[in-house]
Amino acid sequence: MEDAEPLLLFQFNGNAREALDCLGARWRCIGFIDDVRCESGLQINGIDVFDRSALTRWPNAKVLAVPGGPDSYLVRKQAIDGLAIQESRFAQV
Repeated sequence: MEDAEPLLLFQFNGNAREALDCLGARWRCIGFIDDVRCESGLQINGIDVFDRSALTRWPNAKVLAVPGGPDSYLVRKQAIDGLAIQESRFAQV
């Protein structure tokens, strides 16, 4: 959709893949952001996985932060704060 807002999903994990399935017409996912799995050419459903440089590459893209898992709940806030972006840049879905 031409009017869809660009969206980056952080991090590349099961939660992000589930979120991708739930995005409505308002959003156009342009990529996943991941600190570990940003290997060249890695794609899921035709969507690339990037490192954090994607945040500056697409400065107008909103970010949907979905870090998580039973082992990482204690560091979620730290991971999200580590993105170092304005709060207004986070997607409101």
